[in-house]
Amino acid sequence: MRAFLLTRAASVAAAAVIATTGAMVVTGAADASVHYRHRIPTHLSASKSMVKGSSDTMLHARLTTGFRHLRNIPLGGRVVFLDTVRWQHGKIVLTKVAREVTSAKKGMVGDVSMAVDPMKTKHYVWVFEGTPRLISSHSRILTVKGSS
Repeated sequence: MRAFLLTRAASVAAAAVIATTGAMVVTGAADASVHYRHRIPTHLSASKSMVKGSSDTMLHARLTTGFRHLRNIPLGGRVVFLDTVRWQHGKIVLTKVAREVTSAKKGMVGDVSMAVDPMKTKHYVWVFEGTPRLISSHSRILTVKGSS
């Protein structure tokens, strides 16, 4: 009788160890896979200003999260492209002009600026292509009149 109880206790202990180990293996496999259910929305705001004593125009942008309840957190160190916009055969065509990285400095986090001086009127847009965790976004179209 004593041997039967010891065998039974050992099998219950073994089952508990297997169940715990199996649960841990499943949890480990779930943590190892990178699957994001929700990507974070982003917002790219843009503005322009004239440079004093020059014909250059500064194009400014700020990349932030799109969540209102997170107070639009600025995103520093992200790659943003400046594209020209033109209409060709009834379709919008974007052409990359520059690649800039948003600032990570305190007080300027998420900001990016670039000076342009086109010969004729051009239309520009800032574009963030997104990441696995952040949704892509673009700014409004900025029209810059040519210097000639």
